[in-house]
Amino acid sequence: MPVYEVVQSPISEVGLKDRTLLQPVADLHTATDGCNGMSFGTTEEDPSIGWMFISWDSYEHHKALIDSIIDNPAYSTLTDSLNTFWAKGPEGVSIVHVTFEQDPTAALTAPCTEIVSLTLREGKTKDDLYATLVAFRDAGMEKEKGIHPPLTYGQTREDPNKFFLVVGWDNSKVVPSSFDLDESLNHFIGSSRGG
Repeated sequence: MPVYEVVQSPISEVGLKDRTLLQPVADLHTATDGCNGMSFGTTEEDPSIGWMFISWDSYEHHKALIDSIIDNPAYSTLTDSLNTFWAKGPEGVSIVHVTFEQDPTAALTAPCTEIVSLTLREGKTKDDLYATLVAFRDAGMEKEKGIHPPLTYGQTREDPNKFFLVVGWDNSKVVPSSFDLDESLNHFIGSSRGG
């Protein structure tokens, strides 16, 4: 199963006006062995927050890219573009790696992607969370009008208590009121939504 590099950061005023600043990043990644493509978008609630999901055959493929460019002089051009695009430079960028339980392509290519960051409460386990998410999905969530199944989720490599859930929708207006993750999962996690 591929691993996804999940990048989130505020976008600068310059970046909001010129998304082509990300093109060198996209070109480098998509030309790299083991990269399967990338998705980029901003949150509807705050368009100055950007998200990138980059699909890799494995974490090692992403690490190999990073290791190969660290001391490469050409990397400074890429770094300049990124530092101009992201509002807070490298310090403001959050990067984690997630292995999803099911292929998230449908959610990431839908017109609207809901992204939910989940952090386990003390005493709760991955199995507890996954059992609840499976029950939620099996209760008919994937048959809702406007959804782009599957509803999928995965654990981050960096923190075993942190997870991401992604769901694709036709638009944010079709999200049914029955899709109340906060209530369903409240006793397991603290969550924050974006998308």
